[in-house]
Amino acid sequence: AVAFALDGKMLASASGDKAVKLWDAGLGALQQTLEGHSGPVEAVAFAPDGKTFA
Repeated sequence: AVAFALDGKMLASASGDKAVKLWDAGLGALQQTLEGHSGPVEAVAFAPDGKTFA
């Protein structure tokens, strides 16, 4: 699963590896990996403020 922040600056990706990764969309650079989910992460979405995601 992939989601862009509304301003297009950040990208969140999620997959079967039980992690969510935050990327700088302009640079294509990984900024942060969020681990600890108990199972595969099948969806990700940014809130309208572009700072919060689920």
